[in-house]
Amino acid sequence: MSNPDSLFCCTRCRQPYPPALLNTGASERCPQCGEVFQAWIFPALLRPPENSAASEALQQEQEAACYYHPTKRASRICDVCGVLICSLCDIEFKDQHVCPLCMEKGTFKKKFRDLEKSRVLYGNMALTLSIAGLVPFVGFIASPIALYLAIRHWKTPGSITRPGKIRKLAAIILATLGLLLTSLIAVNAFS
Repeated sequence: MSNPDSLFCCTRCRQPYPPALLNTGASERCPQCGEVFQAWIFPALLRPPENSAASEALQQEQEAACYYHPTKRASRICDVCGVLICSLCDIEFKDQHVCPLCMEKGTFKKKFRDLEKSRVLYGNMALTLSIAGLVPFVGFIASPIALYLAIRHWKTPGSITRPGKIRKLAAIILATLGLLLTSLIAVNAFS
């Protein structure tokens, strides 16, 4: 990591702030240009980096260290690559214990087929199309597609964070109204 003193510079003159002016809880002035600032910095960022003596001491005590956190005691072995991992790095997935790097690689290479990173939100698509279907003559195209998406994917899981079928139900109602509205306009236009 670079020198923490050079990370926090004045936005006007680009001179580094002295560490004594950081985390004071009050507005301060830049010593160079007088610009008013207030900085809240995570205190660990201002501490000097730890030396590797802690990991050496851990190995001297005959305890295995985590591959990613040399100061933490290893609690498991990654089932994919075999590195020692601590409880912080341990990701349990489908009765396997995987390290973060293997999880990332496995997700990227699609080795974990059951891992869901995203879902198609058919309810949102159907609702958008059903609202567009309320526009005259667009409803002939958008409303049937919205009805198809809402009915066809009624049992398809929705959002991971907020499951529900309210959007699909609203899409069915609005698409039906859009079809009726467009049909009435077309009948009146050609009569």
